[in-house]
Amino acid sequence: MGRFWVFLLVGALCVVGGGFLIQGIGKMAVPSENVARYVGGKGGLSIAFDYPATWRVKEEKGTLDRYHQVRILGPRNQEDTYTCYLSVSAAPLQEGRFKSVAERVKLYKDHLFLDGKIEQERERNLAGKKASDMIVSYTIPPQHKKDLKPIAIPVKTRSLFFERGGYLYEVIY
Repeated sequence: MGRFWVFLLVGALCVVGGGFLIQGIGKMAVPSENVARYVGGKGGLSIAFDYPATWRVKEEKGTLDRYHQVRILGPRNQEDTYTCYLSVSAAPLQEGRFKSVAERVKLYKDHLFLDGKIEQERERNLAGKKASDMIVSYTIPPQHKKDLKPIAIPVKTRSLFFERGGYLYEVIY
């Protein structure tokens, strides 16, 4: 299976604790010195993208469900309430937990946070593939723990779901 190349452009907001912006799909240029490149190849996670070199990378493989995932974690914001985050995962369709992208999208929508709201939902073309694209907002309730300021944290995330080469891909940031 060929590599699936994703350009990620970290917007100015991300540097101060905002979010990611997916710039496009295609062949990637060589990264600059303060940019690192993730290159997958485990199972269905045949993907590559650039990310800020100071961010942490965590790879996971499902133990109960068959999936591979990479999470890229940015620095905490100044208030120490949240982190920029990107997650890319791939799981086999048919023999995996889900038989279709639509089935996964339905489960995602059915299990939003209590106050979760779909702000935008649309079909889009992503590298020649039909993808489900959603922007969701919700609030993480206050955590009452020692040395943590108990405040509710508003979150806005973008989720893309698509099928490629018999695998269900999820990109969430």
